[in-house]
Amino acid sequence: MKYLSYATGIVIRPSKTISALIADPDRFKVGLFGVLALGVLYAATAFLLYARGISAVGPFLTLPVDTYYLYEGFFMLPVSLAAWLLMGSTVYLTVPRTDVSYRDLLGVIGLPYGILVLPLMWLPETIVVIGWPAVWITDWWSTLTALRVGLGTLWVYAGCTLAVKELYDLSLSRSLLHTLAGLLVGMAASVIFIR
Repeated sequence: MKYLSYATGIVIRPSKTISALIADPDRFKVGLFGVLALGVLYAATAFLLYARGISAVGPFLTLPVDTYYLYEGFFMLPVSLAAWLLMGSTVYLTVPRTDVSYRDLLGVIGLPYGILVLPLMWLPETIVVIGWPAVWITDWWSTLTALRVGLGTLWVYAGCTLAVKELYDLSLSRSLLHTLAGLLVGMAASVIFIR
């Protein structure tokens, strides 16, 4: 129940939720929950895409487009974890040394990194796959997807920036810079593997 409360809180009351998470001794577990939720839910959607016979459009990997989502279902969780670790590592290495541990940083950024993707990116995709799979290949869905992904990425960036700012007690400009560096490195791993 505690994890679901944090997941809801990061969407509805991000500042208050980040403050509570920083004070929570289980913050690493909460952050891990966020990233696991992202990986597992997206893997389930990838398997649904495969089961519905939907082909991937323009994946970076040279896997057959008709079975790409089957493979994505298997590598989605490890890629989610790797991207989170890469993002955390980049932020940790670029912020001047403080008393903040790497584990604490991962816990605090894991929640917004994993959960804020779900409302704008994962949920609409999953609804379309379940209810209207023919929509997946339309031009208007591609346009809407670009908008959803852009806004979702900005939302994740804002949530992670808030987490970095509060955890390290940095200025907003420094928090934006360190988080952007981390997010770009983490997203690089995701872009390679995710359609």
